[in-house]
Amino acid sequence: MTQQHIRTYSPNNCLVRKRRTEIWSAASKLFVKRGYHEVTMKAIAEVCGLTTGALYHYFGSKSDIQRFGGELFQESRVAVKAQLLVQDDVGSVATIRFIIDIQLNMVEEHQDMIIFVNRNPNQNPDTRSAFVGGFIESCEEVILNGVKAGVFQTDDPFWVAYEIWEHCQAWALRRWLLRRRFTLEQYIERVTETIFRLLGIDDSQANRNQKDDDSTIIRPLTGSARS
Repeated sequence: MTQQHIRTYSPNNCLVRKRRTEIWSAASKLFVKRGYHEVTMKAIAEVCGLTTGALYHYFGSKSDIQRFGGELFQESRVAVKAQLLVQDDVGSVATIRFIIDIQLNMVEEHQDMIIFVNRNPNQNPDTRSAFVGGFIESCEEVILNGVKAGVFQTDDPFWVAYEIWEHCQAWALRRWLLRRRFTLEQYIERVTETIFRLLGIDDSQANRNQKDDDSTIIRPLTGSARS
């Protein structure tokens, strides 16, 4: 079900999206804190500063709110993949740095959704698969291109791609531990160094590409920016 099929009584699509994004942001924190099945529409309305009737103006049910959050994440994932496709030198050190940077910034933005999906055993399989989607395959393709070009040295591109995914997800799922030791920027650099080692990239290669990376990285759009 896409966002336009989630019932609303407002004809103003821009306002609906803005309000839904705000509601999702508040509801996702409740889902993580209390558990999805323990949260009521009344509780969501209260944390949003709305009446229950006003909440139903934007969402017909709690499952609609959950679905909307999944679609927001999916939109960000598609946007990241689109930005990857326009990189000048796919299969380069700069592209790997770009993938890690932009994915971790997206995880930062959608961390409550990531935690909720991983904690909810009854989550729709389609929504769960949206978290993985084509990300690992896209990373694997980039790594294969780098291996063919002689830039990377690994006999298991899939495993390196999987490691990128796992390290990025950990920023949300293990945030209680990682945020005690790292800022987001520090964690991005630590993950990048780890992946570079798996790809056989030495310090001279990494440093040679750092200056160019800083001028080309594009951040994913935030929920408010998209609205």
